[in-house]
Amino acid sequence: MADDIFDAFKKAAFGDIQFPYKAISIKGALDHHPHKYLHRPGAEVEGLGRRAYVIGFDCDFHNTAPSWPDLYPSRLSQLVSLCESEQTYPLDVPNLGRSLPVKAIVWDRTLLASVRSGESVRFEFLEDSTERYTADKLINFTEGAAPTQF
Repeated sequence: MADDIFDAFKKAAFGDIQFPYKAISIKGALDHHPHKYLHRPGAEVEGLGRRAYVIGFDCDFHNTAPSWPDLYPSRLSQLVSLCESEQTYPLDVPNLGRSLPVKAIVWDRTLLASVRSGESVRFEFLEDSTERYTADKLINFTEGAAPTQF
C-alpha cells in the first residue's frame, strides 16, 4: 500500500494561524493578447505573464475536532480578523509545497441551524506580488555600479 501523500504536506496556515481544510482550489492563468491579421487564419498569441493565483479553501470549523481543540469559535475569529485587516500575510498552501504572500479577498461563512457544533467557511486569497515591484527590487543597487568620483 502506498504512503498517503497528504501526510507529507505542510499544514495550511494564513499568517501564523493553522487551520484544517476539506478542499483546496488553485486558479492559475496566463495573460495574453491575440494579434489578428486580415486574411490570415488564427492569431499570433503574445504571452503577457502569469496572473496572480487565486487560492480557495473550503473548511469546516467545529468545536468537536479533537486534534483542533480551539478551532471554533476562537481560531475562526482570529482568521477572520486577519482577513478584515486588509494586510498581506504568507499563506501556506499544502499542495503547492510553499508559501505565497496573499490578501484575503473572500470569507463566506455558512451556519446551518441543524449543525450545532460550528460552521463552514470558504476562504479565497489573492496572491500579492507588491513586494517584487518596490524601487529597491526594480533598481539594482550594487556596490561599484555608480562612480564614486566625478
